[in-house]
Amino acid sequence: MARMWVLASVAGMAAIVASAEEPCCQGACPKEGEMKYWSLAKGPLGMKHCGECCMHPKDYNKFHFFEKNLTESKSLFPCKEFGYTKYDSTVTHGFGPLSMTLDLYDIPKEEVAAAVPAKVEVLAVAKEEPCCQGACPKEGEMKYWSLAKGPLGMKHCGECCMHPKDYNKFHFFEKNLTESK
Repeated sequence: MARMWVLASVAGMAAIVASAEEPCCQGACPKEGEMKYWSLAKGPLGMKHCGECCMHPKDYNKFHFFEKNLTESKSLFPCKEFGYTKYDSTVTHGFGPLSMTLDLYDIPKEEVAAAVPAKVEVLAVAKEEPCCQGACPKEGEMKYWSLAKGPLGMKHCGECCMHPKDYNKFHFFEKNLTESK
């Protein structure tokens, strides 16, 4: 397996980043006692990635110190569930006892491009009748809301109806998204 080694500086600390050709962490974790964890973050060049790794829960605090978005997964394929379906690379961040190997995934360019017209369509619909007043009309959907500033700084309260399984996907983009009680 070919590897590429890079010396990088992260917050003033030297870190070795290794890159492998084969994914390390797809599906169930191979070592007994390890659990799946994920993180959504921007890479050094500003591109958003979803990372998946397998690690022992006792190591969580050690790595969470460096990766604030590190989250225990309830799924074997968390990145796929967030729409990050294109495998990018397998990398090892850090060195020695403070190293972690993980798979990085991207959102396919076609899906990113497809999302733009959908957003424009939603903005056009917003000028018509409200969609989400009262109870959600579709079975299995729940009401969610968010308080946020619009692009011009004006505060808005938004309501929507969606299936709870889609919450994490939209919460990634709308941090204030909250289930309505």
